[in-house]
Amino acid sequence: MLKITLGGGITVDDIKCYAIENTEFYKNYKVGDTFPVMDKMAFIKNHDAIKSREVFDKPLHVSSTSGSTGTPFKVEQDSEKRSRTIADLKVFGELALYNSHEKMLQLRSYVGKPLDRKIDEAENIWRYDIFGLNEDKIQDLIDFILQYKPVTVFGYVSTLDTICSYILKSGKTYDFGVRSVLVGAEALTDEIAGKIQHVFKCPVFDRYSNMEMGILAQREYGKTFFKINMASYDFECLKLDSDEWAEEGEVGRLVFTDLYNHAFPMIRYDTGDLGTYVKVNGEIFIKEVYGRRMDQLNSVTGNIVNPHDFTRCLKDVEGIIQWQLIQKDKDAYLIRVILSDDDVCMNKVVNNLKKVLGDGAKIKVEKVHDLPVLNSQKRKSIVNEYKK
Repeated sequence: MLKITLGGGITVDDIKCYAIENTEFYKNYKVGDTFPVMDKMAFIKNHDAIKSREVFDKPLHVSSTSGSTGTPFKVEQDSEKRSRTIADLKVFGELALYNSHEKMLQLRSYVGKPLDRKIDEAENIWRYDIFGLNEDKIQDLIDFILQYKPVTVFGYVSTLDTICSYILKSGKTYDFGVRSVLVGAEALTDEIAGKIQHVFKCPVFDRYSNMEMGILAQREYGKTFFKINMASYDFECLKLDSDEWAEEGEVGRLVFTDLYNHAFPMIRYDTGDLGTYVKVNGEIFIKEVYGRRMDQLNSVTGNIVNPHDFTRCLKDVEGIIQWQLIQKDKDAYLIRVILSDDDVCMNKVVNNLKKVLGDGAKIKVEKVHDLPVLNSQKRKSIVNEYKK
């Protein structure tokens, strides 16, 4: 096995060379060849051929996604990859004002299953099950934060949005004493970031990661671009219709190569996410993460719309607590809104959205009392039901 220390030094050519020597799938490639871009289904279909033939001296760790927003996916990881993941967690935790083993509150859906609190005590990370999150449970969570006094709160964007909306609606203020809030799994909008900063009175850090690989990038919201984890991954931003590099600022597919997983080499993994990149003093940063390609909305002319454009055109309309925008057809859209007052003028909302989607957009407004959640308890603010 290729031995690499945590200090770095491994390159794309190193992991390509290892894959050629140890996997059936890549055995006929040469290091200088352009390896194929692989999406989740390609890795699943070719799993046995991609898994390393090398016998590892320790049991493999299996990292998996539940498939709540897509297809279930399991990836084997060797001990060196696991060590790298832990190192990444420590480094990027410190970048988010959190030091290893300080108190953290992790908000995640465990679907009501019992949790081993010995693990929580050992790691000093208290897991709070947000399954079935309602007003009573939010109030219980607020009381717990005040009692537990975590340094950092880590949760889904939509979960923090729901909690902050409840607090703002109540008119109460709390001194949580939290040093930072860390969010992930969904696109962070200007509107939601503003809510979190106002309620928790601390910086908000946006982490871009997945279960298959680990921490890919992170930023402090409003101050920096996403710093890519170049020590552990190689990054590419490819055009939507080809495997060529996108231009700076052009919406492209976010593709990563894991430099450390030898058990299951993930080379040129198309994450399914879209985004843009920028170069600053020769270093590449991710400028925006749009989220899943399948969830992006198109204007009536077919152009992909930056999801932040929707929040910018809605934020100046008072009375909207939460919203969900759905594309139903090429030029047909539905916006569901939870309002603080039924008298909120939705004509302004429609007119603002048409500035983004196009004058020909047919926009239907639906006033609701709640928005649907996935099994993971994530709540999508943007949904594309139109298949081009």
